[in-house]
Amino acid sequence: MAAPVTAVTPQVAAVLGRSPDVIALQELTLASYPQWCDALLGEGFSVASTIDLVRAPYPTTRPPIRRRYFNAIAARGAVAPLPGLDFTDPEQARVAFPEKYLAARVVIDATGLELHNAHLPPGSTRGVIKPQAFSAIRRRTDAVSGPIVLCGDFNTPQREDATSVTTWASSHPALCDEWDAAERSVLENPRLRDVYRELRDVDAPFAASHFTGRPHDAMTTSTRPLTFSRWPARITRIGSSSDSVITPRSRRTSNCAGSAFTRSYRGATTTQWFTARDKPTYNCLSWVA
Repeated sequence: MAAPVTAVTPQVAAVLGRSPDVIALQELTLASYPQWCDALLGEGFSVASTIDLVRAPYPTTRPPIRRRYFNAIAARGAVAPLPGLDFTDPEQARVAFPEKYLAARVVIDATGLELHNAHLPPGSTRGVIKPQAFSAIRRRTDAVSGPIVLCGDFNTPQREDATSVTTWASSHPALCDEWDAAERSVLENPRLRDVYRELRDVDAPFAASHFTGRPHDAMTTSTRPLTFSRWPARITRIGSSSDSVITPRSRRTSNCAGSAFTRSYRGATTTQWFTARDKPTYNCLSWVA
């Protein structure tokens, strides 16, 4: 939710107006969080965040890096925080951004599940820290045996079509194979079902966070919603935005820094996605398992 503090009130109203069961927010700041927290608590949500981690100093770098953004999870039932990412290499742990990954156990309709909310660092400015984070996320989610939701802003894929995805590995030739494998370890995790592809109208363009204007580049994206599932509930609404939550036929444009989803059970009719000018512009990834 990287937007001026004055934008928080309409953001909250738009999100709550969709009656979500669970909300996952990224890019909260020390200035915006109090308003979000007060509003969500006032609506009966329980809230967990990584605000304590964002205050920790970042290791000395040139140019210097300051921790600024952190994540939060809200649910209408209890929220129990869980361990975050684990790095076996101490140097990887030293330069990681733990405030950008939050896991919690939530309960929906008497069903317990783990909700994992991630915000990946951009590879263009943080380099190898990004694939290291992807690998850590894969290890963390593989350790979960029950229902799991993985959502957030992953800054990937670069491009995709109905049969494949293109990672950002080509932008990092010195680490191409390692980078590609790390992003695909999450994007193509065989244990998780991509519900976004299931819900997407086969004739609609893939969601994108921005359009470059270059020919044949209409599907270039930095992130887009994904949902995987091995959960008995079926997701029929999922959305993200800095000013609204995208739901079927809402026809809004978004620049996501959060996700919300509403569950329904097997047998429900799947939905389609539309935005302004029928050009989906999301900036969020969401997995359900």
